[in-house]
Amino acid sequence: MDYINEILKEIMKNVKNDEDVNFFREISTGMFPEINGDFRKILKDISDNIDELYLDSKKAIYTVPVNAEELAEYREIVFPMYKKDAEPDQIAKRKNVFFRRIYLDVSYDNMENFGKEGFKGELLLDGKLYKMNIYSEKCEKYCQKEEELLNVLKLNDKEWEVLYTPYSRRFFDLYLEELPEEIEKYIGEISVNYREYNDHVYENYFLAWNIEEKTVLADKIKSDTKNQTYCYRISSLNPEKDLVNVTDSRIKELERKEHDIYVYIDSLKDKNWELWRINEIDSERFENLTFKPLGNKKTEDFISRFKNDSDMRVRSESEIHEIIAGYENIKSLKLKEMTLNGYTEKIADSFDMNEIFNKKVKIKRKNRDKLNLYFEVKEEGRYLRDELSFLLSCIGYKYPEYEVRGITEWR
Repeated sequence: MDYINEILKEIMKNVKNDEDVNFFREISTGMFPEINGDFRKILKDISDNIDELYLDSKKAIYTVPVNAEELAEYREIVFPMYKKDAEPDQIAKRKNVFFRRIYLDVSYDNMENFGKEGFKGELLLDGKLYKMNIYSEKCEKYCQKEEELLNVLKLNDKEWEVLYTPYSRRFFDLYLEELPEEIEKYIGEISVNYREYNDHVYENYFLAWNIEEKTVLADKIKSDTKNQTYCYRISSLNPEKDLVNVTDSRIKELERKEHDIYVYIDSLKDKNWELWRINEIDSERFENLTFKPLGNKKTEDFISRFKNDSDMRVRSESEIHEIIAGYENIKSLKLKEMTLNGYTEKIADSFDMNEIFNKKVKIKRKNRDKLNLYFEVKEEGRYLRDELSFLLSCIGYKYPEYEVRGITEWR
């Protein structure tokens, strides 16, 4: 027992706080009767196995804006959620005509101002100069795709993490207020004066994610009309990883076997089904890209991985620090202080990235305690508001009983 105590002392030197010390002491004490042999080796084996399981089950979702003309350079590492975005749009026979999608790489406040302004465009055709009025609308289709993805994860009983897609809210669709008949086929050549935004506009971009969609055939193998349950079988080479997408039915149960997925739903469906797969990518291959992809993958230390699945898990300040520190891509914010129900004059402007998910979960929102998180801004980047919103949403999801508020200025 003295030998074990000496080992425990060495382990405790690397543990960060009292809560983790007590937690590790409890689980390690419970393990002693089962240990025969070298404690250090067994502990390393446990850690290695957890790493393997953890990395296999946590799929990072990456997003990156892609220019339609450069699609071939990205095809190997990301799969466009909207492949049709890379194809020319048919011109609608109406007064207001969509003609271009852009990506706007500015701060969130400037982005909102962009959507309120009008712009001028022109086209020189056969010696004649056409001038046009242009207005923009925020592109909502990528945010809607987030909602669909969250629903698919939820229906497939997959662990849900906040989806970090800061690029999805930075797309705008441009419209012409009026289009002369003679220039319809030259619509792509219209030049736009974006004024002070010129250096921050990327034309003809669409959003690509590392999520592959494929259409598969599903065989109906049995039905229970009395209980309104229908079972379909889908053949899959990766039944544990593929996500079943059903838009017009409710999944009651999923059974994943060696090469098949059995799906029990509440209505009859045709043979064509959709499967989604979150593809593994090597982040080092993005080093030369204009836009670096950011995913929702986070790192956790050895003890934290035990705690998240343990009955001994408790809510604590250290856990909030661990959540924030786990997202290694976010380096512009550092949590300095937190208070409960304290008065604060200044609340940072942010948006709820969990709004879609929270609409589907009945949580009482009235009279909740206010959890105030004070951040030091280490770098004032254009994605600061996105990153702050993401962190607050992560914590709000883990702590639904609190109204989580971020403060970046305080006395």
